[in-house]
Amino acid sequence: RHRSPVAVAQGAHEFRRRLFRRTRAHNDAKPCWAPGGGAHSSKKTLMLSSVPQLRALYREADAREERMTAYLASVERDLCDTLRHGTRPTAGMVESVAAAKVSAVDEAIEYCHRLRQEVGSYALMAGTGFEHTDFLQCCKFAEGDSRILLMKVARDRVKAHGDRVRKGAAVPAWMSAGEAAAVAKLAEALAESASGGKRPAEAWETHWDKAYTTARLAVDNIVSRRVGGPEKWSNAGWRSTPASRL
Repeated sequence: RHRSPVAVAQGAHEFRRRLFRRTRAHNDAKPCWAPGGGAHSSKKTLMLSSVPQLRALYREADAREERMTAYLASVERDLCDTLRHGTRPTAGMVESVAAAKVSAVDEAIEYCHRLRQEVGSYALMAGTGFEHTDFLQCCKFAEGDSRILLMKVARDRVKAHGDRVRKGAAVPAWMSAGEAAAVAKLAEALAESASGGKRPAEAWETHWDKAYTTARLAVDNIVSRRVGGPEKWSNAGWRSTPASRL
């Protein structure tokens, strides 16, 4: 059962990877008009992939892609080891699987959408891959709606926070200051709603936005604890060689 969300995450990630490769190959070969350029000029022809905003997007997307590739490989390796030994997945393993599903799918949706905005009419053409981006929407709701997984992470964080408060325990070292503050703020808001007579379900519905914000911070930190934060990968994967030659 835990293998399926990882497979969905890998499917979304692979779709994103291939769409970027195919689009980059087109952009590398697509000349753009530039003042003083053209066959009659000695000025170098500007290719579409060299346009500043596209170049910046490719650089950023390459780094984030490599980070997510490393994370998914790490989770798959640990999960396979658990399954081979027939042991019960730990709570940390379950959270890592949930983070893989949420992060990989959300990143794929975000970056594919941003790429679509930069390549103009090319994204409207058949055979480019953009016509299949609804696949990512299917991934978002397959094997557990990402929103449901996020809410579970938020609930688990609030429960653990309550246990720590009752025992007088400190915030665990692996939790970032931002995540700890968000969890405490969410727990405080829920407690305030409860003291006002709201049932637990009503309190969570009232503070749904804080719950999702807290969960996304937690998911980001789960990924970062395994492979490092985005800053570690800021220059990773940028290819000086055109994608069409890879």
